[in-house]
Amino acid sequence: MSNYYDKVKDKEEKLTKKVVSLLRESGFNVHRISIEENNRGPDIEATYENGDVVIEIKAFHKNKGSLTPAFEQIRDYAKKGEEKWVITTSDVNPLFIPDDIRLFRGRDILEKIDKTKLNKKDIRWVREAEIKKDPDKLEIEKEVNEKKRSSSEFLTANQLSDMDSGNLDNINLDRLATDILNQIKLGNRTIPKIAEEIETPCSIVESKVKFLIEKDILSVKN
Repeated sequence: MSNYYDKVKDKEEKLTKKVVSLLRESGFNVHRISIEENNRGPDIEATYENGDVVIEIKAFHKNKGSLTPAFEQIRDYAKKGEEKWVITTSDVNPLFIPDDIRLFRGRDILEKIDKTKLNKKDIRWVREAEIKKDPDKLEIEKEVNEKKRSSSEFLTANQLSDMDSGNLDNINLDRLATDILNQIKLGNRTIPKIAEEIETPCSIVESKVKFLIEKDILSVKN
């Protein structure tokens, strides 16, 4: 597959199928799998001895991935009394894990697979695969951005002293905003690049960037 989005879908499907196999191997009754139903809702719904659980799947590289959107999604999907799980192939430690959500990282999945007869090949591929957008498409986007000089370009933080000292408390940011500011500190100054690095849709990053600009935390260089 050469299409970027097809490759992303392939990663998600491989991870979902492996997680479903692992759940069934562990005695869960899986009664919803999103890749089979192709509609809005949690990636997996299942029942086990402790009750019902809804699961959000995030197929990230082992060293990348922001889980803030996943935490928000699973809360939207969960009904009263259901456990909320997020399962990812990333090993990145979020700065904050909500008390009502159970997180399983890539290394947790590998450890659980080791206790079964399941093959780890697909999980390892998802963890190692770095999927980048088509270079030709990126070049076109770059040309368009250069002409527009839009808010997708040249973001800069206005409170670098707080950021450099590691003190973000005074800015009162959520985790997605913190991820964005950290990417800017690393030198990633465009929305497409930030979205790629934290593996979050551009639309979500752009919405948060607009909020940060309104709060005078970010600005756009002309």
